[in-house]
Amino acid sequence: MEDPCSLANPLLDFQLSLIRVGREKMRALAGGLTTGQLLAIPKGFHNNILWNLGHVIVAQQALCYRGSGLPLRIPSYLPPLFGKGTRPSEWTVKIDPTEVLLWLDETVDFLREDLRAHVFKTYEPYTTSMGVTLTNISEALAYTAWHDSLHLGVMLSQRKLV
Repeated sequence: MEDPCSLANPLLDFQLSLIRVGREKMRALAGGLTTGQLLAIPKGFHNNILWNLGHVIVAQQALCYRGSGLPLRIPSYLPPLFGKGTRPSEWTVKIDPTEVLLWLDETVDFLREDLRAHVFKTYEPYTTSMGVTLTNISEALAYTAWHDSLHLGVMLSQRKLV
């Protein structure tokens, strides 16, 4: 049966697969580390591996859902911890790495489901901090895959230092 999502096409499926593969790599990287290593902020960095994991989740939700005028599909306490401009040095609560890892997968599953359900009907143009203007959900997906990869690279660097 043909995918019911009017946005679904080989490029869209490829973008989602890139996000999924990146998240799997992140999970594998984190799985080999202790909680102490996930929370350690290496010299020269403002954040840690756990923050990067949470940040890609929050960024994907903001770019895709908030950009489309939809509610985020993550707990409301995550954006203040992992949103743009936040730092783990400002955290006043204990973060459970297991929960953050759960959301890595869940948010990709939600995204696929919601694309198939046609929930992304509009998109408010948004210019990212990198100067890229996103005008639709397909562009938000492509940017999310790139953004995730950028943070995976940071995490790989941090892993060598913790």
